[in-house]
Amino acid sequence: MVCRPRRCCSSTAETAAAKAEDDSFLQWFLLLIPATAFGLGTWQLMLFL
Repeated sequence: MVCRPRRCCSSTAETAAAKAEDDSFLQWFLLLIPATAFGLGTWQLMLFL
């Protein structure tokens, strides 16, 4: 009988949940970039009008 070491990591379900959470953060961050650029551009136009 061969003894195999167990994984020290968490289960795959927990790993998938953590990956989904990381992806969600990345998606919101990437959405924030054009939204911030639009807001700053609008604010800049308001200063000159």
